Amino acid sequence: RSYITFAMQRLWLLSLLFIAVHCASNSTRYGTDLLSLIVNDDGSFELQVDNKTWLESYHYGLHCGGEWTTTKPGPNQLHLDAQDYANGLDNWGPYRDVHFYWSSKSVGTSWDTIFRFYANQPIVSFTQVFSSGCGNMSVVNSDTYEEGILEVSTAFPTFKVKGRDPSLPRLNYLTFSGDNLSGSKIGRVWDDQFPGGSHGGIPIVFYDDSNHAVVLSPLDNYLQSIFVQSEVFDGQLACGLQGKMAGVRGFDPWSHLVGVSYVMVASDKGIRDALRVWGDHKLGLYGKERATGDENLTLKKLGYATDNGAYYYYNTEPGKNYEETLLGVDMYFKDSGIPLGYFQLDSWWYSKSNATGDGGCLLWEPMPHIFPHGMKVLNKPVWLHARYFSPLSPYREKYRFVESDSPAHPCLLPLDSQFYQDIMNRTKDFVPRQGMILFEQDWMSTPLRRMNITHRDSSVGSWLSALNTGASKVNISLQLDTAFPSEIIVGGMMDRAVQGSSGRDYQPGNSQWDDGLSDMLFDAVGLIPWKDTFWTTEKQPGCPARYSSCNGCYEPNTELQTLLALLSTGPVTPGDSIGRANFSLLIRTCMVDGTLLKPDGPILPLNKAFIESFDVVEWPRVLVTAAGPEQATVKWYYVFAAKLTKSFTIHPQDIDSTLTSQRMVAVTMVVVSVQDGTKAVNMTSSARVISIEPFDVGHPLVIPRMSDPSNSSQCGDIVPFAYYMIATRQVNEWVVLGELDKFVPGNRFRIVSVSPGSDKNDVLVVVVGTLQESVTLSLLPPESLDVISITCHFLPVSIVPPPHYFTVFIHCQDRSCRCTTHAK
Repeated sequence: RSYITFAMQRLWLLSLLFIAVHCASNSTRYGTDLLSLIVNDDGSFELQVDNKTWLESYHYGLHCGGEWTTTKPGPNQLHLDAQDYANGLDNWGPYRDVHFYWSSKSVGTSWDTIFRFYANQPIVSFTQVFSSGCGNMSVVNSDTYEEGILEVSTAFPTFKVKGRDPSLPRLNYLTFSGDNLSGSKIGRVWDDQFPGGSHGGIPIVFYDDSNHAVVLSPLDNYLQSIFVQSEVFDGQLACGLQGKMAGVRGFDPWSHLVGVSYVMVASDKGIRDALRVWGDHKLGLYGKERATGDENLTLKKLGYATDNGAYYYYNTEPGKNYEETLLGVDMYFKDSGIPLGYFQLDSWWYSKSNATGDGGCLLWEPMPHIFPHGMKVLNKPVWLHARYFSPLSPYREKYRFVESDSPAHPCLLPLDSQFYQDIMNRTKDFVPRQGMILFEQDWMSTPLRRMNITHRDSSVGSWLSALNTGASKVNISLQLDTAFPSEIIVGGMMDRAVQGSSGRDYQPGNSQWDDGLSDMLFDAVGLIPWKDTFWTTEKQPGCPARYSSCNGCYEPNTELQTLLALLSTGPVTPGDSIGRANFSLLIRTCMVDGTLLKPDGPILPLNKAFIESFDVVEWPRVLVTAAGPEQATVKWYYVFAAKLTKSFTIHPQDIDSTLTSQRMVAVTMVVVSVQDGTKAVNMTSSARVISIEPFDVGHPLVIPRMSDPSNSSQCGDIVPFAYYMIATRQVNEWVVLGELDKFVPGNRFRIVSVSPGSDKNDVLVVVVGTLQESVTLSLLPPESLDVISITCHFLPVSIVPPPHYFTVFIHCQDRSCRCTTHAK
């Protein structure tokens, strides 16, 4: 009893931490200085950030019994019956609820709206509760096929974005949309081009020109919640259930929904931090850890892809089948000095329906003519692709599916976890002995496009739950592809989901590399983005005819594609033809055994890029990431910039607020320029460094202009870019530059630790490598910009367990270094 009393007292004391200021007789301010709402007694509100009003609410309402009832004065007006308050405690901490009770006699329904504020946290949630249920909610014909839904059936919260008071702070927004988030964009509040609806528009990030950012997203029912400019609400931003919902709380046999919630999270450290904080809260709510990059082999080793964009996508060597072609690829890479870690096998290996408009999978098993001697002959781990299933599939006789109600758009949606468990288990009968290492669920947006039920059924998420449960039972990682933003957010909460395809499909010469915005959402929800396949050699005749829509069999940006594949931290999967891979590029990504040497997280847009371009509502392609050994005495930062139409200046605090007192150097690693239509490539190596300059508060990095703003981007253009490494002076004032022959010279996969040696002027670097590999490490002595390089060889000194890595100790003192197999 004393414990309960103490807990109640503690909760009461915590409740006093909430800002609850009576602004006038009919309004109260709740929240924190960073994020707060002024809630009026009529249920409306103002959103304040840093004590400044950003947005005002509009009317609320819901479509029930075939009619709209809203807070707007009129015959079907919602009546405010009561208001009350409650304190509580949930996974995010102590909170205070402000609860409004509404009813409509003309429609015959009751509806609640709830604001929730958290103590000392810049978090606000909004909840709709369907207290009496609601039927006939759809604002469109539920039996009519519509690929995208662009209207809500409920609306709370709403925001006045059109006709906004010009005296309020100027705001931009970032949002995510389309397959693989390929329609992600930034815009002005409000530009009437918001890509909302069932295909995207969530989350939305509002931001100003001083690094304040607010993320707004669904808190649950992600697949049924949408943000739109609602015609019903005069073009204002409405958050609610999508307009094809038939009913809630038992009024539709498919839906038992009783409420839907939305959340706002704020940061004063920019868009990247706001999305990360939002993602951390989401992950914490569901008990999911962020992907680390160690979950499966595709994130550790160089692989080979056969998906859309690859040379062998529905294409083999002349006169050969896939079995012979892939065995040839494997031998080619092995003979060239970089063995492949695995194969990605796309949809060409299993049977599909030829029925009009179908194309779904019939049997997820290898077709005999693809591998005459069986898939096992590949003798490599495999990453296997899967698409949606056809209504003609024999699987439907044994397992539970939901079928599309549009005959012109056939599709089956599995709702049975046993189905996924069984088909994944069955791979043991046909895959190589090394096994299936990744299940790629592609075409994820197809059910949401083709099936009305996905627009009205609040339980359709059981499809993704079934997929996750099945994968958990067989301990297989999942990759999510061709997904809408809502599916990516759900994927972030699936414990087997690790990675996903970001941006549109690669094809030679297209701009698939430019997916920095979409990578931000993957990173926020704890998934690792995959850049897709790529080519490392410009000309590869005989490629699939489908690639002619852009640039034919020509890829002008091989260095760019290879570099960004590595910096994404996702799988690095070239798709070159036999005899045409550029191994001098590929070896810059990995050890000689194919172990990837990559940063610790994906390269993402710099916050300053959004601020610098605030007025033009665009963002310079300036991105940054970091790397360092687990023993974090040193850290390296990597900066990438492309197609800059004016110079861009970066100070240490723009990269990391903790770097203001650091002494560092900036190393120019790669510069690709275009002169009179001709590409010039300049790359640093251990033998020749482009440039090394001081980098500190007084010496910023100035990235020069690269292209003329009047030049429009065309498919097949050469993309000018620059790439830099920032290295710190820390251990006895030495700078460890790492392997300058690699794209990521300093990383935790090669450099285990950096520490002082036995003398106050020396440094000890511990590196690992494979048997008979050589590593050339470069350093800068104290107070010097003159590079010292030393080459060490990994020779066996004892029996080492798999993966057979060996350790070398590099001692540097004064201006000389030596390699040893021991620490002293």
